[in-house]
Amino acid sequence: MESLADSRNRFFHEAKQRRCENPWIVEMTIRGTQVDEQSIEWRKVRAWDPCAPTAHANCPELHERVLEVKGLVVNPSWRARVDTIYAGRGRFEDMTASSLKHRKGGTVYISFAYSDATVAALITLGDFVQFVDRAKIDARLGARSEALRDGMLAAFARLARGDREGSRIFMAPSHVISLAMRTTQWAELFIIAHELAHLIMKDSTQKPDKLVLQEVDALLAEPSVAVEIQGLSESQKAEVRADVLSLLIVAGEDAGDATLTTEMQAIDGATLALLGVGIVDADWSGAGDHPSTLTRLAVISRIAARRILSRSELTLDQREELVRSVVLKLVYAAWLSGVRIDQAHTQKADVWRNVVADFAAGAAALLVENELESQPLFVLA
Repeated sequence: MESLADSRNRFFHEAKQRRCENPWIVEMTIRGTQVDEQSIEWRKVRAWDPCAPTAHANCPELHERVLEVKGLVVNPSWRARVDTIYAGRGRFEDMTASSLKHRKGGTVYISFAYSDATVAALITLGDFVQFVDRAKIDARLGARSEALRDGMLAAFARLARGDREGSRIFMAPSHVISLAMRTTQWAELFIIAHELAHLIMKDSTQKPDKLVLQEVDALLAEPSVAVEIQGLSESQKAEVRADVLSLLIVAGEDAGDATLTTEMQAIDGATLALLGVGIVDADWSGAGDHPSTLTRLAVISRIAARRILSRSELTLDQREELVRSVVLKLVYAAWLSGVRIDQAHTQKADVWRNVVADFAAGAAALLVENELESQPLFVLA
């Protein structure tokens, strides 16, 4: 097993970053962003030493995420694996939110463009949900629905570009930004736990952990999930397995303290993390070692929904709200990707409100009804 120092050295080499460089100071300088030099947060950033012996990241907030992941696992060998992980931010040309899992240690890369896109996606999701609600009840929208959708896409594109020329990144209210930032932290937990999952299952060393693989594969063998991963290569299945194990880790499964709240936070973070990959990498249809982002979203959505819906303490209203939340995020992903939504669930695809209403009903059924388990949530163009 490699050491934390090995992972740190590899990060700066592979990322082509100046050794021990503080990414936030560099990024704020490039953007020309005004900062409060006396704020506690900024003083913490300036004081951070990316090369300190115990530093797990090149910035303090990612260091905290790695320690959070360590707190979510109790298995001694898993915790030892976390001790080798080094994460970093930066302006990476080829790495938006990725890791080098072919080694015996863990290195995670999260670009500023990716972080901007995830926050933009979350903020725009709120507008999207409001639009869906309005479109479902307001028949007067009619043909105007397409214009509204296109307008939202344009607004999203502006948000996702960030403030490369020094303007503010987001113009949303501060409480919305605060919620978005917390949810991006759950997304970053998922990304780091995803790297840990690769290390745990040892799929990069050709010596997989058979016990863990059996547990994850049992979830993937459920008929409603198995239909989503048909035809995937072994390397693509390895990515899906890492997604599933990461979801369980962030939910608190290994720590034995998974609750309804942590399960919801885990699926929210996983969804946002994968949306960011699809947006920044334009990786909606899948290529090489990675399956379609939509396939990955469908798998974790099905597994999370079934786990949460099995909780006896859920009221009927909570069950309906869960399905609504999961389905709307899937519809949102399909909207962002431009993928063709399964015509079996969109009888009037020319009118956006009918696309949303029909697909939402169909996707909800696919998530919870056994008789529709043989149909995938998305049909790729």
